[in-house]
Amino acid sequence: LEREHRERGMLRRAALCAMDLADALLRAGDHPAAERKALAAAEDFARSGSRAERVEALWVAASATTPVDPRRAATHLARAHAAAKRTGRPGLAMRCELLREDLRIRGGKPPRGNVAGLERRARKAGQEDVALQCKLLRGHAALRRRRWTEAAKHFRDPALRRPGRPWIRVAAQTGLAMAHEGTGELGAAIRRLRDAAGFADAVRSGLPGAWLRAAFLLDQLDPYLARVDLLLRRGRPQDRREAESLLDALAARRFLERATPGRQPQARLDKARARLEELYDRIGRGAGPTRGLDVRSLRELQQEAARLERSVAEQWRADERRGHPSMRVDTARPQPCPLPVHVSALHLWLQDGQVRGLVRHGKDVPRLTDLGSADGLAAEARMLAFHERRLRH
Repeated sequence: LEREHRERGMLRRAALCAMDLADALLRAGDHPAAERKALAAAEDFARSGSRAERVEALWVAASATTPVDPRRAATHLARAHAAAKRTGRPGLAMRCELLREDLRIRGGKPPRGNVAGLERRARKAGQEDVALQCKLLRGHAALRRRRWTEAAKHFRDPALRRPGRPWIRVAAQTGLAMAHEGTGELGAAIRRLRDAAGFADAVRSGLPGAWLRAAFLLDQLDPYLARVDLLLRRGRPQDRREAESLLDALAARRFLERATPGRQPQARLDKARARLEELYDRIGRGAGPTRGLDVRSLRELQQEAARLERSVAEQWRADERRGHPSMRVDTARPQPCPLPVHVSALHLWLQDGQVRGLVRHGKDVPRLTDLGSADGLAAEARMLAFHERRLRH
């Protein structure tokens, strides 16, 4: 669609398609491709005179670049902020300011602007999401400065627990857990993270599809991986088993997320749908051999169609709700998976640029193993590949 619209000179429609694709790539974790698509959309929006939508595209480009290259993200953000001021839409400018402060805090720097003032301005302008994100940002800034009581005060704000914003509520619970960890309350921190996982699972259970339920929250694993670290730090045998079970559940969800969603309708469902299409054709057209249907026959066909519609909907709902057993793992308190004595299990995961590993032999789960930074491991892998090629020659 994007290529077709661009060939026909419909730049705004092509840019909208590129924005949809950039958003999908961002959610899928392909940050470089999302940045390229968002920048292409920004250029098309500029050519078509859509200034506000150009700001949105630049903001998506900055969001996509933030985990990869914060300096380049700051450049995109500065362009977006300047363009947002020219549009006369304060909400866009506030979102740009918020992301700019987030970048500074992630880089270990103090906020440049007044985040509390931005929060007040956002509330006054009716930008509730921006105001709540400001509250989270103030809490994370206090965590960086090791002010645990101040951070807990920000994360306990009742506004962060309002319904309809599950991501914000989970982030607030995770921040509270980090504040408990800073004061040495590991038990309270683990309980907070379990509550966050239970709430996320409750939200996930209401989603309308097995694959969607499996993929939910996989791009925001901080509450789960932080809990794994705390459980392994406390070091009790049941804690180590729970940590490994949690990694099992996350690995199963990641595998199912990357797999192609299965074809839900069965043979009986296909037959019912084919019959429905036939009935729709007869009722709607009334042509050919069905021309001249009397009132009674027409009513019978409509009743059969209504019955089949209910049957198809119920069958589809049952198939979707059933899902795969791995998708129904309770990540609030997962159960340890059985493992024979002669089998070993290995988990590797990446968090905050560090690669960590966990190995189990039989029933024993040793402590967490820190394998170093991802960049260091990549350098070691390149060195091994060089020696392998040299020895082979």
